[in-house]
Amino acid sequence: METLHSSPGRRQAVCRYFSASGSCYFGAECQFLHTQFGPPHFANAGCTNARPSIKTSRGPDIGTLSDTLRSVLNVSDATSTSNGAVIGSKLLPMASSAYDVDESSAEGSVMLLQENMGGTTYFFTEDEAIEQTTEELEEKPGFTAYQGPPSNLKLAEPGSASYFISNELKFSILHSYSVSLHPGAEIPVHIENYHQLSLLDQAPDEKSTVFGFVTSSYRAFHTKTGTQVVLRRIHGFRLASPKCLTLVEQWRKLHHSHIVQLREVFTTKAFGDHSIVFVYDYHAAAETLFERQFRSEADLRQESDPSVPKPYTQQKNRLLQQAGKGLLPESLIWSYVIQLSSALRAIHSNNMTCRTLDPTKILITGKSRLRLNCCGILDVLTFDPTSPTPSGNMLQHQQDDLTALGKLILAVSCCSLLAQQRDNLQVALDILSRNYSNDLKNLIVYLLTNTQRARSINDIMPMIGARFYSQLEATELRNDIMENELAKEMENGRLFRLLVKLGMIVDRPQLCLDLEWSETGNRYVLKLFRDYLLHAVTEEGRPWLDMSHIVSCLNKLDAGLDEKLCLTSRDERNILIVSYAELKHCFESSFEELNSAAMGGDLTNKITGDSSTHQRSHLSRR
Repeated sequence: METLHSSPGRRQAVCRYFSASGSCYFGAECQFLHTQFGPPHFANAGCTNARPSIKTSRGPDIGTLSDTLRSVLNVSDATSTSNGAVIGSKLLPMASSAYDVDESSAEGSVMLLQENMGGTTYFFTEDEAIEQTTEELEEKPGFTAYQGPPSNLKLAEPGSASYFISNELKFSILHSYSVSLHPGAEIPVHIENYHQLSLLDQAPDEKSTVFGFVTSSYRAFHTKTGTQVVLRRIHGFRLASPKCLTLVEQWRKLHHSHIVQLREVFTTKAFGDHSIVFVYDYHAAAETLFERQFRSEADLRQESDPSVPKPYTQQKNRLLQQAGKGLLPESLIWSYVIQLSSALRAIHSNNMTCRTLDPTKILITGKSRLRLNCCGILDVLTFDPTSPTPSGNMLQHQQDDLTALGKLILAVSCCSLLAQQRDNLQVALDILSRNYSNDLKNLIVYLLTNTQRARSINDIMPMIGARFYSQLEATELRNDIMENELAKEMENGRLFRLLVKLGMIVDRPQLCLDLEWSETGNRYVLKLFRDYLLHAVTEEGRPWLDMSHIVSCLNKLDAGLDEKLCLTSRDERNILIVSYAELKHCFESSFEELNSAAMGGDLTNKITGDSSTHQRSHLSRR
């Protein structure tokens, strides 16, 4: 600190004129100390653009702070008042005529920072500077708006430019909600931890060709979690040994995107007999591969029952006739192969077997998403407690899985279950040769051929070859499409919340016994904005139903833009020129009052002070 022209009669206070410019109009007659903190003179002391260094009353130079403060505080001008100095929107305390300087401060016991703004010097502590900077650096959650589909989706999905979910996906979801459930008179109300049972299929009277027992399926809700599940009931089955639960635990630990997850297994007498129930995940609107691919229901019953004798010529003619109705694209068949082989690979790698590769036990959701269903049931039904291995002949069952996979692909390729029969094998291979590539035929022949060497699911990976890349590309494209749809609904949810909050504020009858709350202050402005947003009319007086106008205005409100709009009352006596930033302030403060009232807070000060706050806003009323 440097003192100039000091005399015994001077006051122990700093002259603000000399501190700011290095000179004083009163000269030696000035009653205050001619003292400067830091450099004795600034080259551009009287210029607004001056960038002085910041000095402390003790310690070294800590750098130039003015650039930082200007960038953080957004300072463009500075004025001084009798009670303080304003830097942008910051009011720093200051004496009326000069800063009082304590002797301990002059000796360096107090850390002071100096900032020259527009010819005025401000002194403040380092803690105050850090506090102000920290407040301004706090990031507020930004607003987002849907920017349209990515460029890579505009060609893949022409209708993706809409603000709303695509019709195809919407119909698919709505279809999953409208699944037909069959009421059952003998269905119990509650079983174990599940309730609200609904029969998914008609109660069968015949035994299943896969399990050898009468089965039925129910949709139910878990009592504690509320999740939907499928209860697969095996009628009239007694559990031979609880040791089979070790196999159930293995299936519960297996998680795969192409396998329906097994949750638990329990026995019950709620249906009037000894039954065992397998609990699986519920996939709404799923249908079996049997229902999707194999056309007529009357023909399906005959084809699925191999015990009915049919002449060879009749079978051959029907197989050719079915193939002539239209075969599946080879790309779709390879997609099935990749999905099923992926599921089998996961099962076999965990030393388990599927044993349910049947068209009636494979679920399809969407266009081509496959899932293996009812896995683990045969392991429990055929469990032998006297066998040294819990799962029996594991290697033989895995070989049977590969053979069943070959038969399934052959039947899907020929669109007929008759292709699975041995007598029709040559005819089915001829159909494959004429309509599909040799790779697909070689794959099916390999799976159907029994060799001395044990086959493995990994052996078919080279046969699939580069088609894995096509499947991966289709999956990634589908993922991009779904992310785009999710982005739409995320933005729609954000706009919906704005509309809900606006509806809670506008035209509210009363708040804390204040009957005029919704018609005064910020709420009146929001009421006019509501009319501007939703009740606009054309020049002819007709309703203006423009969805883009609503979306655009809500986005501007959420962003708090400086763009101004004209709000007019219904009687046209009041006109307000207001910006979206001011509307956002009105919106947030009004909803904060609602939220405080809902939480039981005291709103007396907020409500009484709202009129003065409204007067200080930059609204123009005329």
